[in-house]
Amino acid sequence: MPYLTGDTLSGETCRTLKIPGDVNFVMCVTGALLDLTYAQNWEQFGAVTPAASAAAMQQMLFDFLASECEVPDTVGYTSRLTLWHAFCTAYIGAAINRVVDTLQIYNSLVDQGAGANGDSRYQQAFLQPGTYTARLLCAKTAVSAQLYIFAANEETSYQEDIWNPLELYSAATVRNFIAQTSFTLDEQVHRIYFQVIGKNASSGGFAARLTVLDIERTDVP
Repeated sequence: MPYLTGDTLSGETCRTLKIPGDVNFVMCVTGALLDLTYAQNWEQFGAVTPAASAAAMQQMLFDFLASECEVPDTVGYTSRLTLWHAFCTAYIGAAINRVVDTLQIYNSLVDQGAGANGDSRYQQAFLQPGTYTARLLCAKTAVSAQLYIFAANEETSYQEDIWNPLELYSAATVRNFIAQTSFTLDEQVHRIYFQVIGKNASSGGFAARLTVLDIERTDVP
């Protein structure tokens, strides 16, 4: 059933949300909120339109993703980030395209249209020095590309071939969290790029249909 719109967007209500620390719980909660950012999931009941409601929920999600609970100084700032591709920025190639796909967990896939060799997009993250593990959730399809994933100004990168003739969507198994490659980052704001660098010889295209990148620090004191 759709969500029902309200009569006004004025005013704010602030609540603390404490999520169990397991990454799957974090991603499930964020995915549930992501569902509110699509206008087609709203039905007009009050004066606010579905489009305006979705835009307000998108800003709410931005604020949620940027927020942190207070932690002791010995811990430092966040040691894990969940970066949703729905909010990434196109760097080279076509504009970001958000796709509602019920075969994919969270019903969300993001691409740059049909895709072309050299396409690139990025996310931004502020991380303290340390070693992290990256988990990429995507759809492996018969027209998927090979990706080069790297952090700007870092000797930090890895390649991932997301082609698969069996059309593997993440709803099938947690094993579709791929690219579990550790990397070390200096303390700064990082741009993490996702660049198409070719394709498997058997692939029919250069698509890069991604959902989320989860980054978790693995050397916390």
